Formats: sequence, structure tokens, C-alpha cells
Amino acid sequence: YELEILEMQNAWEYGFGDKKIIIAVADSGIDRNHEDLIGANILPGYDYENGKSVVENDATGHGTKVTGIIAARNNSGIGCAGIAPECTVLPLKITDEEGKIYTSDFIDSLYLAADSGANIINMSLGSYEKLESEEKAVKYAVSKGCILVAASGNEGNHSEYAGMKCYPASYDGV
Repeated sequence: YELEILEMQNAWEYGFGDKKIIIAVADSGIDRNHEDLIGANILPGYDYENGKSVVENDATGHGTKVTGIIAARNNSGIGCAGIAPECTVLPLKITDEEGKIYTSDFIDSLYLAADSGANIINMSLGSYEKLESEEKAVKYAVSKGCILVAASGNEGNHSEYAGMKCYPASYDGV
């Protein structure tokens, strides 16, 4: 139903993306063997938790889900369809097995994505604390021509956070 709400059928009339467009996904990693991602354009990436120059797994499943929304292969007869399945994904694993994200890993992932030629950086994460070092990394990525997209409005049943600014979504340029 999400694809219908987004009117993706109309958008897909213009195309399915382009392999030259790199979308960095700063998240929990990626399950490269997930049925929706077989044949997708996925770069090795970087695993900050294990210090490896390839992302081989997903700590929580969230990164695989986000990557599927972006790049799941269309017309495969299984799973879902991605909104830009012809684009290339750069996975950046910044989440550990307990679901924690170290600010330093997140900041480093923004610099790496920008320096690696990412056109878009997806950040499906957030906190309610504005950090100068984070803001500086966001400004750097924007200066390199990156489009930054972040989660916001995920307060759910936590009314104490309602109306508060969420970061990185509230930084200029995101």
C-alpha cells in the first residue's frame, strides 16, 4: 500500500533510477542474501562495528529493510519493489548488535559517504540532542553535493518528545 500512496507507478514511468546514483545507507548493515536484494547494485560499504571494508551482515534487520525500500529488485515475483531499484547502494554499518549507534561512527559515516561520491545519504535514525560535530559533518556532506534524508516524527507513545527537534533531521540541509 505504501507504493500506491506514493504513486510510484507514476514515478516509475520516468525511470527506476540510475546505477551512477549512489545512495549511502547509514544504518544497521545489510543482509546481502535477502531475496529482495538479489541482483541489486550494492557496493562493499564499510562496517564501523567490526572495522571491515565490507558490510556482510545486519545487526538488527533495519538496514536491510531500508535498503529494500530503496533498491529491492522490481518484477522479481517475490517480496516488494524498491522505489529506485537501478540506483547503487553504499551500506554503512553504524549499529552494533544491541542496536546502539556511536556518534563517532555516525559522523565518520557521513564523511565517508560524501568522500565516496554518494549523491544521497539516508539516515533513518535520530536523537533529540544537537551536536556541533554532527552538524559539521552534515555541512561537509552538503558542501560535497549530497542530498541528506533523515527520519523524524518517530515519537510514537513517547509524548515527552512530541514537538521536540529531532537530529539529524533538524540540521540545515537535511
